[in-house]
Amino acid sequence: MFRQRASEKTAIDANRPIRGCGLSAIRLSAIVCAALLLYLPAAVASVSLRDRLDQVDRQSFENWDGALNALDSLAFQARDSAMALPDDERLLWEMRGLLFAQKRDEQEVRRIAGRLRERAVGLSAAEAQRFERSAQVVEAALLDAGNQSDKAMALVLQWMPELSKACEPAVTEACDYRLFWRSLRWLERGATRRGLLAEAQQHAEKALRVVRQMNDDYRLSQTAASLAWLYARSGDAELTQRYLAESRHAGAAADDLQLRARNLMLEAAIAVESGENERGRDLTLQALAVAGRAGANRLRVHILNNIADAELRLGHSAPALQAINEALPIARRFGDVTSERTLLTNRGVAHIRRGDIASGLNDLTAVEALLARMGSRAEQVSVLREYGEAFAAAGEAERALELYHRERAISAVISEENRQSALHDIQTAFEAEKRQRDIDMLASDNAIKDAELATNDLQQRVWLVLATALGLAAFGMVFAVRKLSRVRRRLHHHKLTLTEESERDPLTGLGNRRAWERFISGLGPEHWQRSALFLIDVDHFKAINDQFGHGEGDAVLCEVSRRLQSSLRSSDLLIRWGGEEFLVLAHALGEDQFAPMLQRLLTVVASSPIDSGEMRRDVTISIGACRLEGSVAGLVLPWQRALVLTDLALYGAKHSGRNMAVGIADWSAQILDAGLAVADGLQHAESRGWARLLTVHGPKPLLARLR
Repeated sequence: MFRQRASEKTAIDANRPIRGCGLSAIRLSAIVCAALLLYLPAAVASVSLRDRLDQVDRQSFENWDGALNALDSLAFQARDSAMALPDDERLLWEMRGLLFAQKRDEQEVRRIAGRLRERAVGLSAAEAQRFERSAQVVEAALLDAGNQSDKAMALVLQWMPELSKACEPAVTEACDYRLFWRSLRWLERGATRRGLLAEAQQHAEKALRVVRQMNDDYRLSQTAASLAWLYARSGDAELTQRYLAESRHAGAAADDLQLRARNLMLEAAIAVESGENERGRDLTLQALAVAGRAGANRLRVHILNNIADAELRLGHSAPALQAINEALPIARRFGDVTSERTLLTNRGVAHIRRGDIASGLNDLTAVEALLARMGSRAEQVSVLREYGEAFAAAGEAERALELYHRERAISAVISEENRQSALHDIQTAFEAEKRQRDIDMLASDNAIKDAELATNDLQQRVWLVLATALGLAAFGMVFAVRKLSRVRRRLHHHKLTLTEESERDPLTGLGNRRAWERFISGLGPEHWQRSALFLIDVDHFKAINDQFGHGEGDAVLCEVSRRLQSSLRSSDLLIRWGGEEFLVLAHALGEDQFAPMLQRLLTVVASSPIDSGEMRRDVTISIGACRLEGSVAGLVLPWQRALVLTDLALYGAKHSGRNMAVGIADWSAQILDAGLAVADGLQHAESRGWARLLTVHGPKPLLARLR
């Protein structure tokens, strides 16, 4: 494509076909004219190659052939440009592979990946690694386009660790932020297809942080809109509106009609998710008008699909079928399998509502065949639910019941995967902290051993002096013994200091997990009777860090720890469990004192705003708690099992609105080894009579009351 070295033959010769076939005279003339318009010396050009490739990428959604022609023009320009950078060839081949991946042209994508790997031969290790990564990128794009999300994600995870080093927490010069953003969006999409919304939100938030730092309004608007949709699906209205506002602001700065239409589509979907069907339809019609002004036919397919969905929600089957029949041929012309699947789903529901059961069943069969190729269980659950409701409304109770049972079976699989994913995250975090503790202890042991070696060396010197200077034995002995005594005292003091420092959280001054382990190792079984564990989490702490910075976040943690300590008894133990979490062990706490203690902890934090000078805001906490003594006399929960139950209770408090506590006030022996799901395990245990739960709500914060 361009000259790498003066002595090296160019990668693409002027007479060599670019796509494996000869160029017609007309197309070659068009490329030459476009190249003359694009050709500018690097010192004068106002747009970089990466920015031009961004334009090609955005054009490809609606006009794939036009995008490919524009890419050929860039390649023609780069071939003879003396100002071309060594990495330009790789970027041009990578974009070509991404374009053909959109078309799911496996043969061409494999050829391009092979070309990238061939080109890496003879380059430096760093350059060769970039070419190999580009080959993997186009292969992952092909897998993603073919809805093979699991395989695409596995490939993405191969290069993500290296990218993360350069792009997190701050973007460095070595960061390819565009690829980092694209990779995170692939991971987000894969997690969403599997129904793992929390994981999808984490990937999207990482992507948003990167494009914020790079002031990339186009990508920022897209990512913030996706986050708004994800949080709308998980029921968090506050974050939904926050990210919607950020998406609108960035979209206005980007000034792109297609982007505006896409964001209106997402706002419409969020409105429908919230039950505002009329508003959702109005927003969708606005999006259709904007897409029409932009000449975006493929985008109109998505919008017509949303119109059909909105009409169905309002009970209007005829206009829904009209929109579907208009959109379906366009979707198939573009090879848009995802849109085709949704259109067929809506068409089948519309047929069933109009009494055409046979046509509805045919569409359901076609949809399930598409979903099987896509491997999307989460979407399959949604489709089965829609068809089941349609059959039930049409009086087809037997078919509706069959779909209900299938939906519940798939939902159970997804729920178990979510539980396993959450447990894996907890286990990973615990193991990471354990490794860090082991490293700290090893460093401490090394320091002690160094001191012991120094002591041994000193002892040897003393005996040498005694052997060579017997006359000074008395004086030397006294001097050496005194010095040895001082060294031993200093060593003992140093050991105590290291032990204390390793068990103390440097920010809050509270004990840490190591202090907890040492404390509980000395407790006998009798100490756990009439005791309770409280796991406390600061609400919206991530938002505080993002909005005000980590310095203000540290100030909030210090003040929360101070307030919690002031509300506890002298016999209670408070430690910083990690991040924004605190753990309390309360001894001699009767059942009648359990709820008042929960109320006291909630109130002491939320009663007055936290003012650190730079910020003044309400801060609340959520609590999960469990009494270790149950209804069976003499039976006490092991603290490890109690900690798992408090974590489940905390999860319930966080997902029930925050600023509240969920406590396990009583329990039976079945709770000791019952397998409980993260989302609803405690409610299941309560319904079976294995546990008695209580809920305590915190006070409304002061600033919120004043507003």
